[in-house]
Amino acid sequence: MWLDFENIATKFRDELLELEASAREFSDFLKKGEVEWDKWECIAQSILAMRHLEDARMRYWKVIQYLNDWVSIYDKK
Repeated sequence: MWLDFENIATKFRDELLELEASAREFSDFLKKGEVEWDKWECIAQSILAMRHLEDARMRYWKVIQYLNDWVSIYDKK
């Protein structure tokens, strides 16, 4: 059963990584100034959203570590 949870957490983590990359691209687009309006609040909010996605991804990593008795997969290699 734990393996099922680990697979689900890994899947979520991978999906969050993809979403985080898209959010980073969007923030970079806003930073380039290719829009005609005052965009500072949008840039700040998009960066904050990106950081939350990054945090969520790291927290799923902690779930995976917990399911493996706090052992990193890198320690298993």
